[in-house]
Amino acid sequence: MKDSDPSLTKRHRLYNAFAVNQNERQDRLAILALIRKTMKPERFAREPERFEPLRANLNLALAFAGMCVTEAGELESTEKASTLSEAKRRAQELRADLISRGAHPDVLRFCSEELLADNYFHAVLEAVKKLA
Repeated sequence: MKDSDPSLTKRHRLYNAFAVNQNERQDRLAILALIRKTMKPERFAREPERFEPLRANLNLALAFAGMCVTEAGELESTEKASTLSEAKRRAQELRADLISRGAHPDVLRFCSEELLADNYFHAVLEAVKKLA
């Protein structure tokens, strides 16, 4: 891709380069290739705590296009989100965060509905009741 104006900020240069490329080629392959390359989990080996927040933010935007980035860094097709709250719900993925922190598998099994609704109090309550 051509750098249309080197005097602009990096963000604007990238946007313009992708926009020109998209308009010329009429396909989204360059954007998808960039996402695949930049969201490889091995790129975050030194700073693994950066991966999930970046993935969540990207998934928030991709939800409206009917796509998401998995924990393995792969792009997958999903159902398109039609509202911001639906996109946020998909992108937050508290479940993935709990797994990365080493939560007991039974906690995740017994409180899945509460986690999807971001109802943390009831998620903990249900998990404690089931484990007891």
